[in-house]
Amino acid sequence: MIYRKILALITMFASLLMLMPATAEAKAESDVNTNDTNNSIKNGQKTAFVGGHIINPESGSVLHNATILLEGGKILKVLSNEEEVPAGFKVLNIKDKWIMPGLIDGHIHLAQSGSAFTRPDTLDATKISPYQQDQQWLLDNARSIFESYLNMGVTTIVDLGGPSEYMAHHRQLASHKPSPNLLMAGTLLSPMDMPKLSLNGKTFSKVATEEEALNTLKQQIAMQADIIKIVWSQETGMTTDELYNLYKPVIEAAHKHNKQVAVHVEDLANAKRSIEAGGDILVHGVISEPIDEELIQLMKAHNASYMPTLSVTAHYSEMFKGAVSFNRLEQKHGDPIILNSFAELMANIPKTDSMSQLLLKYTPYVDAPEEALKNLNEQERSIVEQLKPNFAKSAVEIQGNNLKRIIDSGVNIAFGTDAGNPGTLHAYSLLGEMREWKKAGISNQRILQAATAGNAKAYKLSNKVGAIAPGLQADFIVLANNPLQNIENVFTAEMIVKEGQLVEVTH
Repeated sequence: MIYRKILALITMFASLLMLMPATAEAKAESDVNTNDTNNSIKNGQKTAFVGGHIINPESGSVLHNATILLEGGKILKVLSNEEEVPAGFKVLNIKDKWIMPGLIDGHIHLAQSGSAFTRPDTLDATKISPYQQDQQWLLDNARSIFESYLNMGVTTIVDLGGPSEYMAHHRQLASHKPSPNLLMAGTLLSPMDMPKLSLNGKTFSKVATEEEALNTLKQQIAMQADIIKIVWSQETGMTTDELYNLYKPVIEAAHKHNKQVAVHVEDLANAKRSIEAGGDILVHGVISEPIDEELIQLMKAHNASYMPTLSVTAHYSEMFKGAVSFNRLEQKHGDPIILNSFAELMANIPKTDSMSQLLLKYTPYVDAPEEALKNLNEQERSIVEQLKPNFAKSAVEIQGNNLKRIIDSGVNIAFGTDAGNPGTLHAYSLLGEMREWKKAGISNQRILQAATAGNAKAYKLSNKVGAIAPGLQADFIVLANNPLQNIENVFTAEMIVKEGQLVEVTH
């Protein structure tokens, strides 16, 4: 979700306004009709994908000219080049293609569209485009969003917060196969409420006492939330210890119900206390300052996961600077309604609220040279200085440096885009997030590991997804080129397999 410090800034400024071939027998059956293969697999026919190079993202190793045997939507066995395909298997020849597990986006928001108008709590442009319109677009296009993720090779998605009332709707849509595996958190447990987002239910549920927090947890469990998400923030004046006392009983109770707890936290001291309280995943990493060895050791001791979200920070900055740009996948596949919303915003700034106008006016100065600031008065320069920690290029650099420091520490590293936030488009923002990891100096193998095995470990799904191994779901991508050499080869899929079914590739 949007970094809560923006809201703290809004409060401050109020006063100023008033993503070998096998045997000859096997090769003879290489031309297979896709639709016929789908039907055969669904009816339980055994299938062999023959001749591909299987990547193990966990280690970066490759099993060349291998065969994957499928039965009943699961991986039955992986064969080396020397082993023959058993009788009774229908064969698909994928000679010289590269195969890797389906991707997992560990942090998205199905209650956010990616448009300029999807977070009125942060930038209120409801007089340009009503929030109801944004939410209706999301409800109407949820199935299309699922299909977009599959088309990008994302076979598992994790929705980390929105109105709990949306969960039944999304589960029903995801029940139509093929669809990504869907895990969901409902409303976020938070010290503050966000009434501007409370249209069809609460995105943030305010909890100020242990009793309130436990009651909200019980409601989440009753609604079958897969994950519990908490906002660990001092914006309402709660101290670090008070937040610890508020959330530790909730985390303990969630664990008794086998629920992972995802934590939104920004600074180092509170990140440490959230891990000491039992938090399982830091779903933005640490945003505002460098991490240290103490945090790393705490996370290792508690078996916690670290999931940075680098590109969303840049996208918020771009929005307030009036300079949102989209990657090639977003440009090609993004809905024009979403893509064009940012130009619509900039053409109608006077219709935004006064605080949004202030942010839109002064954020462009945060990375500007001194010469550009010469016409600003002292009060205006003060505003620019207060905006820099959240919107300057250094904000993304801090997060990238933190990722670089922790990547080889032994802490489990997970991958998420925070898709749905303004400028961070569902499915297609995966490319932008991977590019940010590359800028931070992370290897292709480590990125692939985080977006598969790392996420599977973080969400306790390793017995189901995240690798190509016997007994796991048959969720994998058949690529034209090797993603270990170029991370963008992840997006050269020629086949996408979801629980044994071939998914049509349309990019």
